[in-house]
Amino acid sequence: MTQAATRTRRGFSLVELMVTIAVLAVTLALAIPSFANLTAQNRLAAASNGVQAALMAARQTAISLGRPVSLCAGDPATGCNGDWPAGQWLVYEDSDGDGRLDDTETLLRQGTVPGPDGAVVIEGNGPFDEAIVYLPEGRAVKPGGGFAAGTLRVCVRRAIGENAVEVVIAASGRVRKTPVDLDGQCPPL
Repeated sequence: MTQAATRTRRGFSLVELMVTIAVLAVTLALAIPSFANLTAQNRLAAASNGVQAALMAARQTAISLGRPVSLCAGDPATGCNGDWPAGQWLVYEDSDGDGRLDDTETLLRQGTVPGPDGAVVIEGNGPFDEAIVYLPEGRAVKPGGGFAAGTLRVCVRRAIGENAVEVVIAASGRVRKTPVDLDGQCPPL
């Protein structure tokens, strides 16, 4: 055998390499938007489930302990601030039912919105400007004792069909979720 016949071919030709790169580019162009939509849907589900779970935990804990338990927008360092778009909330035993996290009260749970800042937006209507106080019988009231049925809207700014979920507290204190299509927008509630 000659030396030329025993040589094996190594590597790719320029044409093969260009075809591979073109196929890869088309595949990525199709996959990236789908992945971004999937990520947005997952963030929306995680955030709305987290808000619903916090409300349900506050209600159930108030019933179990036989004492008021509150939920509000805020963080442990600053307490309740009503700033739902910041994406943080607290659930705490509110022994005096005043809607403020005092030094003597126990923080039961805290939560934050998943994802980078601004990827998920939370807005609340009137009752959520301050804490929601769950009474031992499970009813939700404002710190002054007034009616506290209201809505928290969890939203992503992406046209993914139903891009928002409204978490609604009924007069009884029960919580339900309703998907909403806002056409990729997150208007104020």
